[in-house]
Amino acid sequence: MKRIEYLISRSISLYQNMGFTGVVKGIEKYIRHGSLRNDFIRMVPANKRLIHTYIKLGHTISSKRYTDADPFKIFWVNPSQIEYCISGSQPPAKFGRVYSGDWDITNEEFTSKTTYQSLHDHFIENIPWEETQYYKNKYKKLKKGKPTRGCSSVEDLPKYFAEIDDIYTNIIQEGYKKQKTLQSEKPIETTHKNLDAPTSSMNEIGVSIGRNGTLLKHVRGRHRLAIAKIAGINQIPVQIIVRHEKWQSLRDKIKNTKSDVSDIPNKEHPDLEDVL
Repeated sequence: MKRIEYLISRSISLYQNMGFTGVVKGIEKYIRHGSLRNDFIRMVPANKRLIHTYIKLGHTISSKRYTDADPFKIFWVNPSQIEYCISGSQPPAKFGRVYSGDWDITNEEFTSKTTYQSLHDHFIENIPWEETQYYKNKYKKLKKGKPTRGCSSVEDLPKYFAEIDDIYTNIIQEGYKKQKTLQSEKPIETTHKNLDAPTSSMNEIGVSIGRNGTLLKHVRGRHRLAIAKIAGINQIPVQIIVRHEKWQSLRDKIKNTKSDVSDIPNKEHPDLEDVL
C-alpha cells in the first residue's frame, strides 16, 4: 500500500513539475528501464534481497545479460574520471544489465553539453541565468506550451533556477552528500526532487562502464555532476547502470580463474575491487 501511495505521489510530483508530458515520460522510463519489475519485487518483504537474488540468478543463467556485481553498490570517484556521455538516442538502460554493441563508443564530452556550459557560465563567469543557453532553451519550449523538467510554465523558471543555486551553495558549504543522507535529513524535499529513479537509493549520479572500463555519464544527476566538476569536488558517489559485455567478461574471467592479476588491465578500476 505504501508503495502504491508513493507511486501516486511521484505521479503528482511529475505533473506539478513537468506537466502531463512529464507523467508520460515518467511512465515510459518506469517500464523501459526495468524499474517496474523491481517495484513489484519491492512489494514483497525482503525486497532488496530479492532484487539481488534476481540479478544474481540472471547472471548464473546468462552472464552476457546480467552482471554479477552488487547493483546497489555506490562507488566514490573523482568527477574528472567521467569525461564522456553514453552515445545513442536510446542507449541501453536496464539497471544491473549487461549489453553488447557500440553504445560505449563516443566522443561526446560531458563538458560540451548545454547544461554544463550554462552552469559554468553562471557560477564561474557570473552570467545571469536568463542569459545562459540552458535558460533560453527552457524558456523557448515553455512559450510554445511544452512543459520541461521542473517547469510547466514560464513563471516556474525563477524557482527552478533558484533551486540549482541552492544545490550549488549547499555542496560548497556542506560538501557532496549521498542521496541516502539527504533522504534522512530532508525526506519530503528529497522525494519530491527524486524524478529520475523509483527510489532515492537508486538516484545517485548514473554512469555506465564501457568495454575498456571507461566511465560514461548515463541517466540521472547531470546537474549534480556538472556542479561537482565546477566546484572542484574531489569525490562523488555514483552508481553503475549497465556494463558492456566485454567489461563484464573481464570481471568474470578474474573472478572465475583466480589467476595472476599482474597482467590484468585497469587493476585499479573501482569496479574490479570486489573480484580482485
